[in-house]
Amino acid sequence: MAPKPAFILQDQIESLPNSELGRQRRCVLALAAYGARDDEIGAAVGLDPEALVERHAEDLTRGRSMLGVNIRLELLRAAMGDGRPWSLSAAIYALRHFLSTPSAPRGRRG
Repeated sequence: MAPKPAFILQDQIESLPNSELGRQRRCVLALAAYGARDDEIGAAVGLDPEALVERHAEDLTRGRSMLGVNIRLELLRAAMGDGRPWSLSAAIYALRHFLSTPSAPRGRRG
């Protein structure tokens, strides 16, 4: 069984150094991974949005990509059931968007 999304984020956060900058990077990474906007993240760490992007662009990008991965994992889990009732809507979405070939038309009914 694949690891739960929280463990993926937890591993990334625990790998950062235990310093003031490391704590700031942890906060940026976690908030970006949960979908917070730049102004919200900047307010939490005491930086304006421009300075935040300048100093922590890599952490913002990594957090937002983890958000996308975690959303896809949850949709696939809902589609397959994974110990809970499965969702037909999630299964249809997963089949159309994740498991189809890139050249296949998406969302069109003939």
